[in-house]
Amino acid sequence: MLTLLAAALLRQAHVHETDAGAASGKDASVPMSQLPHPFGPRCAEAGGDDDEAPKIRGQPSEAYLARPRAEPRGALLVLQEYWGLNDWVKHQADQLAKEGYLALAVDLYKGKVATTPAEAVELMKAKDEAWGDQVEQAGLEWLKRNASGAKVGTIGWCMGGAESLKPH
Repeated sequence: MLTLLAAALLRQAHVHETDAGAASGKDASVPMSQLPHPFGPRCAEAGGDDDEAPKIRGQPSEAYLARPRAEPRGALLVLQEYWGLNDWVKHQADQLAKEGYLALAVDLYKGKVATTPAEAVELMKAKDEAWGDQVEQAGLEWLKRNASGAKVGTIGWCMGGAESLKPH
């Protein structure tokens, strides 16, 4: 079931309509992943929370947590695209929570979010791999402690897809 859900999200994740920007009142060249989040920056209406994050070397990392309304049927570490932990990734975590999954979207760029493809490439190149690996491991450990015994997995898009395939 988890594999089917992941496949469905991956299929829909990169459907970029040519008039997506125009439909939102913005330039049609803006990728859908950069359009405003439908619930606002904190996604409070969808149940997400920017405040809860695992600690790395005693320091809090940044993350976005989306909880299901009932006991989780599973838990997923959500790994960002090369843009960073933006509203689109948070929305994907919200969607996973609506399907019954505890979803923790971790920030691998220490709070930075790109707004242009060139900036995204630079952030990806400058990514601290050791820090990112520690953030991912801490996120998985946090999910295991908080998932009420449910299975834990990873999901990601673009750069995050590659990150999710790393042995954890």
